[in-house]
Amino acid sequence: MNHLINESSPYLLQHSHNPVHWFAWNQAAFDEANKRDKPILLSIGYSTCHWCHVMERESFEDEETAAFMNANFINIKLDREEFPELDKIYMEAVQYLQGHGGWPLNVFLLPDKRPFFGGTYYPPFRRHNMPSWLDVLNNIKDAWTSKRQLVIEQAEKIAELIQNGETTLIKDAISPELFSKYSHKDDITTAYIKLSAQFDKQNGGFGHAPKFPSFMALSGLLHHHFYYQDQLAVDMVKKSLDSMIFGGIYDHVGGGISRYATDEAWNIPHFEKMLYDNALFLETLGLAYQKNENDFYRETAAATLQFLEREMKDESGMFYAALDADSEGVEGKFYVWNYDELNSLNVSQADHLLAFYNVSSEGNWEHTNILHITESVESYAQRNNLNLSEWQETIREFKSTLLIKRGERIRPGLDNKIILSWNAMLIPAFLKWAAVDNGTAWSQNAIALFARLKKTFTLSGNQLARVCTNGKVRMMGNLDDYAYMIRAAIELHQFTGESDYLADAIKWTAIAQTEFVDPEDNLFFMTAENNSDVFVRVKELYDLSSASSNAVMMENLWLLGWIIDEDAYKEKAGNMMAAMWISVTKHPLSFSYWLKAGLRIVNDFRSIDLIGSDAEGFRRAYICHFFPNSIIKQASFHLHSVEGSHFQHTDSTYAIVCSEAACSNPLRTADELINALK
Repeated sequence: MNHLINESSPYLLQHSHNPVHWFAWNQAAFDEANKRDKPILLSIGYSTCHWCHVMERESFEDEETAAFMNANFINIKLDREEFPELDKIYMEAVQYLQGHGGWPLNVFLLPDKRPFFGGTYYPPFRRHNMPSWLDVLNNIKDAWTSKRQLVIEQAEKIAELIQNGETTLIKDAISPELFSKYSHKDDITTAYIKLSAQFDKQNGGFGHAPKFPSFMALSGLLHHHFYYQDQLAVDMVKKSLDSMIFGGIYDHVGGGISRYATDEAWNIPHFEKMLYDNALFLETLGLAYQKNENDFYRETAAATLQFLEREMKDESGMFYAALDADSEGVEGKFYVWNYDELNSLNVSQADHLLAFYNVSSEGNWEHTNILHITESVESYAQRNNLNLSEWQETIREFKSTLLIKRGERIRPGLDNKIILSWNAMLIPAFLKWAAVDNGTAWSQNAIALFARLKKTFTLSGNQLARVCTNGKVRMMGNLDDYAYMIRAAIELHQFTGESDYLADAIKWTAIAQTEFVDPEDNLFFMTAENNSDVFVRVKELYDLSSASSNAVMMENLWLLGWIIDEDAYKEKAGNMMAAMWISVTKHPLSFSYWLKAGLRIVNDFRSIDLIGSDAEGFRRAYICHFFPNSIIKQASFHLHSVEGSHFQHTDSTYAIVCSEAACSNPLRTADELINALK
């Protein structure tokens, strides 16, 4: 056992019996480095990381390698999901040094936490032009011993690059005054053309293998279509979602989506399942369903919710972080199928089922089969003269049989951390489906989850924590924790009309503005001012696996400004958008959430007052539709001047829609409101 044995992170506990004398990230490790005058080896990963497991087996469990590490380094293991700010800092360092990054991330630091060298996975023996891990360790040891001044100078250069990293993104910032008068249509058109150029017309999605779902970009395309009525935007979303759901990245047996595909056609997943991916998947499906009521999306969403509740939900109602790609030390073993195993099942229409799911004796991945389809259930039934309802029932029974069969296998590892921001991402997704599919289970899930998160993660002073493991809350919340909880509270306020949610959003926004804002550029740091773990405070500006926390905060401020008539919030959001606009429109795939949220700012926006005894009926009608250019104001009564007359509360119910410049006449029915917004 080493120092990790008393930690609660599943990733750290995986390494607690390594012969490496691992420390967790704490002051004791840095004190030891100073005392012994040793460099620090910081190894960053997460519990469901396949190549992290590989390097552990090859190097960190090897006695000779461990002895060398223990003699020459202070070794620290870090769970990137607990410390995303540290992961970002040291990932940037490795990207500067190597031109790429990934996990495991192995970084060498001075005792003051500044990095001077790093890389990702290293094999135990030299191969494919890669040095061995022991080669790397020997070189670092020699440099530390005989070239210390060069090591320090390297650390200074890298620290400066990290410190100034964000300035390149905002060096062309438009002044807020100019931005408010700016014609944005040409920039938006250019950004849309650039995004379209990266679209994979054959398989959907963006770029090449390995291929990530890019849900923020797909959501942004649906918003683009709303404002500019470009059918190609909707077509790109449909092609992408259909291809993913047809492919092996979607779990046809148990529901849910894997983190990414290793091929361009989405058929070969990297099998780990992350909570945030499935939250974004559900929300994007809901937006697409709202645009075009597709039963395929509704069924996929229902299966994904069942997966989350069956395999990711803890007894308190919150959701775990991830499921591993590996089981029994083999990637994907839990999910793949042997041909003989499937062929021997006593199921009806077996030949059709194996053909439909593209099962063969040769297999499609390492002599096994990853289930995927190449056409819809309806298309296959029609092409093979099958009764559609009977064929659908056959498929349901087949999936149920396979789920039971799979349940007999040894399960992948579960990362049982509960991460606040990832859980909060689920709430807008649940509410979207509650609105469009009239599902009370969806809304009950959202309301109960928010209540549990608020109770569990609220600290003294209404500050938020980040992680809960085995009932123990740890670590101060980062910006993403605040941003996604604020967003969840806004969505719940819109869905229910209850003022408590709005009060929560305002309260957490005030803390974020006090603790996280950089006054020089109006953007937010990832960490609060009193965070002592980082040697430099950085900002999360790009979309990565989830949306930029700054972009989410910008949208939160904009929406809150309209809900409560607070011009300071709207001005702050506009300033943030102005700072980022040039970078956003130059690189739309990397800044998809900024672009999506920015469409609300650069196009006409409207607030809606609902007045009278049947205001709830208006609200229910409104939330069933996709109107990203409007928001319902807080539940209070306002006077409006319309054609010289004043309208105020009466026994009748009506809505008034206001822009910056004018308000509508009273709209007396929900249908009038919807038609006016259309």
